[in-house]
Amino acid sequence: MNATTGTKRVFGLDILRAAAIIFVLQIHSLEFIRPYTDTHYYWLFILDGVDLFFVLSGFLIGGILLRAIDKGGLGWTSLTNFWIRRWFRTLPNYFLVLFILLAGYYYAFGHFPDKTLHYFIFTQNFTDPHPHFFPEAWSLAVEEWFYLLVPFGLFLLLKFGKFKRKIIFSWICFVLIAATLYRLYKTSMLPSMEGATYDADIRKEVVTRMDSIMYGFLGAYLSHYRVAVWEKWKNGFFITGLLLLFGSRWVYSLNEYYALFGYTTVQSIGTLLLLPKLNSIITGKGIIYRAVTFISIISYSLYLVHYTIVLRIIIPGIMRITGMDYEKNIIHSVIGYLLFWSIAIAISYLLYRFYEKPMMDLRERFSKKPGK
Repeated sequence: MNATTGTKRVFGLDILRAAAIIFVLQIHSLEFIRPYTDTHYYWLFILDGVDLFFVLSGFLIGGILLRAIDKGGLGWTSLTNFWIRRWFRTLPNYFLVLFILLAGYYYAFGHFPDKTLHYFIFTQNFTDPHPHFFPEAWSLAVEEWFYLLVPFGLFLLLKFGKFKRKIIFSWICFVLIAATLYRLYKTSMLPSMEGATYDADIRKEVVTRMDSIMYGFLGAYLSHYRVAVWEKWKNGFFITGLLLLFGSRWVYSLNEYYALFGYTTVQSIGTLLLLPKLNSIITGKGIIYRAVTFISIISYSLYLVHYTIVLRIIIPGIMRITGMDYEKNIIHSVIGYLLFWSIAIAISYLLYRFYEKPMMDLRERFSKKPGK
C-alpha cells in the first residue's frame, strides 16, 4: 500500500504495518512457549495486530478517495478505478492461497470445506461466525466489503448533496455509530465470554467490524481537512494513543464487561491517535529502517501464509518427520519457534517477489494512479 502523501512510502506508516504483522505472528507463535510458562503476561504487551491493520487501511484508502473527490469528484470512473486498484492489490494473493488450501483440503479429506463458495465472495463471515477453514480470511472479508460498500455509499450521497465536507463527515459518523451500536446489541445477546463466542460472533464478523476501518477513514478526513489540529497535537495524540492501546489491553484482562463492550472501540481510537505522528515520519536510515520496510512490504503475504500454511501444515509436518515435540521438549520448542518465523518470512518474500508485486505492476495497465 502507498501512503496518503503520494506514491512514496511513509516510514512511519511502515512502522505501524510492520508492528501489526509482528503482533499477529507473535500471538500465534505463543503456542510454542505456552507449555512452559503462563502466557497471560505476554498477552498484555501484544496488541491486536488486525485492529492496527484495519485503522491503517482505512487511513490509506480514505486518503485516496478524498484526493479523488477534491480533484474532480467521486464519479463512476474514479470509483471503478479505485476498486480495480484495490482488487489487484488484495485479490490475487488471496485467491492463490485459497486455491492452494482448497486443493490440499480436498486431497486430504475427499471433499471441500463448508461454505467453500462463500470464500469467493467474502460472505463466509458476513453476519455469522467464520468457518474453521482458512481462518485468516475473516479480516479480508471485512476489508473487501468495506472497500465496496463505503465508497459506493459515499458516491451516492455526493450525487445528491452540495456540501461535500459535511456529507463525507456525516457518512463517516453514520458508519461508526451504526456499526458500533449493532456490535453492542449483538454483544449484549452473548451469554458470556466463555469459549470463542466473542471472538467468533463479534470480533470476526464483517458487519460488527466496519467501524474499525472507518476510524482510519476519519483520520484521513482530519489530516485532509483539519491539518492544523492534526499537526499541532500529533505528539500528544501519539502518547495518548499508546496509553489507550496498552491500557485497554490490561483492562481487557481484568474486566469481562469492558472486554465485551469497549475493547474494540478503544483499540481503534488508540490506533487512530498514532497516525498524525507516524504519518509525519517520512523516511529513516540504517538496518532498522531496512528491516521495518522489508517486513512492511511483505506483510500482506506474511499474513496470508503464516497461520494455516506454515503454523498448521508445514511446522507439524517437520515435527512429525524429525520426531520433535515442542510441547514436551523446550529445545524443540525454541527450534519450532525459529522455524515458524523463518519459514513464514521466506515463503512470504517469495510470494511477494514472484507473484504479489507482478500483479501490482500489472494493475497499471488497467487503471490510473490516484491523482493522475
